[in-house]
Amino acid sequence: MLPLRKNPTLIKKTTVILVDTNQRFKKPILIPTFLLDYWKLISVSVLLFLGLGIYTFVMIGKLYFIQQKNEIQAQHAQIKTFSQELNRQYDFITRQITEVNKLLDSKGIPQPPHQSEVIVPKFNSPLEVGDNSEFEKYLEEFKRTISNTPIGSPIEGRITSSFGIRSNPFFGEKRESHKGLDISARHGSPVRCTADGKVVFAGYKGDYGKLVIISHGGDYETLYGHLSEILVKEGQEVKANTFIGKVGSTGRSSGPHLHYEIHKNDKKINPKTFINVN
Repeated sequence: MLPLRKNPTLIKKTTVILVDTNQRFKKPILIPTFLLDYWKLISVSVLLFLGLGIYTFVMIGKLYFIQQKNEIQAQHAQIKTFSQELNRQYDFITRQITEVNKLLDSKGIPQPPHQSEVIVPKFNSPLEVGDNSEFEKYLEEFKRTISNTPIGSPIEGRITSSFGIRSNPFFGEKRESHKGLDISARHGSPVRCTADGKVVFAGYKGDYGKLVIISHGGDYETLYGHLSEILVKEGQEVKANTFIGKVGSTGRSSGPHLHYEIHKNDKKINPKTFINVN
């Protein structure tokens, strides 16, 4: 006798009836019995799958927010660094401008004369200046130029004779070339040096009377004539605004005044270009 063979198509099933709340609807559903036997395992698997998906989503979101936070912190650090650099640049430039203004004030002028043009180097960003070397180099050269340029008046007073052709004060019918400015002032009034330099002559010289000549280390030289007293010596280094003598009427002079000359590259030029006196 042959043994009975099991029909593989016969799968044990369980009937599940779906009923609505009013019990007016009933729907039987056949479910393989083994699914009910393993429902716990299937439920746990589904929950694990869902949990893993939710965990992955949360971790991705967390990593994204951490990355955003790090980028924001990096941006804040850059902004802080940039702000600190701007403040440093502002403080540096402010100090330099203050020094230049003090230098100009020492020469008796509130701002540079209209005849000169100051070209300031341009930078697209303050950070491009770096350690300020280029800007500082420019400012040092600018301050040196101002220091060595005879800007401002050597004395308070009124111009009584200008640069150029004038009537001869001793022989009115004749005209003569006047190589400087005559500035009227009281006898003994202090005379200031108009730029940094070195005294190259201090003594008596013909029509100039008592005379001081100062070389300003470059293109310029200034002369102060008809002094009653000389307060400096040859070879002495002087700074702008230093008193170098007193007003007098020595030499070829008709009364107390200062004869003031400016030479540029050994050529006499009009001092009125550099000063503002009445």
